Amino acid sequence: MKIKQRSELSWKILSSYRSQIMGIAIIWIMLFHWSELFHSIPLVSFITKRGMTGVEMFLLVSGIGLFFSMTKNENIKEFYSKRALRVLVPYLIISLPYWIWQDIWVKRDIVKFFLDYSLIAFWKSGDRKVWYIALILILYAVYPFIFKGFLKGKEAYKKAALMALSLILPLLIYAVNPSYFALTEIAFWRISSFILGSLLAVWVMEGHKFSRMEFLGSAAAVIGTIAIVIVISRMVSIPGIFRTAYLPIGFICCLLSAVILWLLDCGWLNRLLSKFGACSLELYLIHIFLRSVYEYYIQEDGKVSSPLYSIVIPCITIALSIVLSMLAHKLIDKIKLGSK
Repeated sequence: MKIKQRSELSWKILSSYRSQIMGIAIIWIMLFHWSELFHSIPLVSFITKRGMTGVEMFLLVSGIGLFFSMTKNENIKEFYSKRALRVLVPYLIISLPYWIWQDIWVKRDIVKFFLDYSLIAFWKSGDRKVWYIALILILYAVYPFIFKGFLKGKEAYKKAALMALSLILPLLIYAVNPSYFALTEIAFWRISSFILGSLLAVWVMEGHKFSRMEFLGSAAAVIGTIAIVIVISRMVSIPGIFRTAYLPIGFICCLLSAVILWLLDCGWLNRLLSKFGACSLELYLIHIFLRSVYEYYIQEDGKVSSPLYSIVIPCITIALSIVLSMLAHKLIDKIKLGSK
């Protein structure tokens, strides 16, 4: 086996292992949504209950990917077309049966159906079922302008201002409308992870080598940020302010995941995680929709005391989510090819 040299290691691994990082993130998020399965295994339970950090991992590598895309081709029309095919088309196809069942069949509310399906429900009243899709589409919509206004070029002050703005924005919205912010804070606190990915993308693209000072500086920044967030969250009662700690944790998880995969250099593991990463959007949607169906028919009827309903059916649901996401990904790929 080839011995890895530290001198070979660069920020480029965040791009080289992008699909694998997304695979790890979606597995972690899915296990987070089913974390009750592991309550009897303390270590596993502790890890799965932190699975919300997978969102930060998604957003960080998404920021890197969009920076690469805009650097290679600044045509806004083509940028929007690619993003629509990647996110909007899968969402519209996969979510339609769920919203028909949830809003028209169960709730008998056609207005709610249109609000949910259009994603307006999150921004209007904080309905969080697919909040991540509502956020990422907005970020995609404004990204070309962020890129041209702040990221293009080498002016450090513009990039620093952008990062500062992403951290201050939630506080500004809270100051203007606290009640609205309480409904939507889950999205606003996450924007900084997306911006951080876009800022790191320059080093990633250039294959900037890791230095000892960068490693120590990153570690200090992570520890310092988490400590500051803990202190502030105990001093003020701003909704969701604790989520700011997810920013450095998500960054470290991305970096550690890439470094470990680089060190392992395990072909089958990389291929497996890449498959999960490739269909991560489909798996995200399908698993939360099936989880919702499970909650409606099983949890609300009080059947979870039985092992069949508390263990067997959840495991079948997870497996079904994975299989359906793989099939949906292939089907949607064919639809995309037909639209070109």
